[in-house]
Amino acid sequence: MYEKQKLPYFVKKKIEEGGVAEEIFRGRILFDESREKNKWINEEHSEFLLLLTSNGYEVSKITEGPINYANIKDFDILFISGTRVGSMNFSAVEIRSIAQFVSDGRGLFLIGNEYIGKEKNFNYLFNQLFGISFREQVKDDVNNANPTAGWNYSPTINIFVEHQITKGLEEIIFGHVSGLNLTKSSEPLAFSNPTSEPVCVPVVGATEYGKGKVIAIGGDEIFTNAPKIGINVRDNKQFILNILEWMPAWIDCPNCGSGVPPVATICPRCKTRIQR
Repeated sequence: MYEKQKLPYFVKKKIEEGGVAEEIFRGRILFDESREKNKWINEEHSEFLLLLTSNGYEVSKITEGPINYANIKDFDILFISGTRVGSMNFSAVEIRSIAQFVSDGRGLFLIGNEYIGKEKNFNYLFNQLFGISFREQVKDDVNNANPTAGWNYSPTINIFVEHQITKGLEEIIFGHVSGLNLTKSSEPLAFSNPTSEPVCVPVVGATEYGKGKVIAIGGDEIFTNAPKIGINVRDNKQFILNILEWMPAWIDCPNCGSGVPPVATICPRCKTRIQR
């Protein structure tokens, strides 16, 4: 069902050149590629993959569905993103499995694109769970990555709500981003500008569900190497790092030093109770 990430050549080369400063372990990330093959594990995302591996994350992907609790429970963070190749239909078993995954104390990334607002079933189900759904694409003729070239599909975002995820951010760039509808206890963290259409809608939202955490991001191109809208533009990388810092992570047992996963309250090695 899933396989461990084989790092692209670019990432391997960076690591050989000293990309990893110290040995740390923060968690195990699983990318859902069962609905779109090679969605995440590719050269286009090499800088993002390097960011993960150099910050202590192991990366794997699930290539065949359906998702169930048995094939995701050994991971700490799950990425589910909109596709550009077909519908985003989730079965009842998949939805229950994702809900349990988060509720037990893990992290979930829900990531949109310009089409995901049309996925009515997907949006209904995740709204029922987390109070988060995606709406229409956000465009901005004035504040975008390249106004002179008419890049209205890549709005600049500089309206933030104070939160750990937005700490130190001045401006981020999204390509092909959708807005968000947020209800229940979900919290908006970043908004489009008054010059955008639609005006001042949330494009980033977060919530806690059970013991776990969910982040919703309107667009996926912020994770790519794209020169004007990708990970190395403006504060995009810091934004991603802030999210990872907020997400559940492994810690070292204060008694024996062994790694303790986010879902554990007792060290699996020495049985010491863990205070988080």
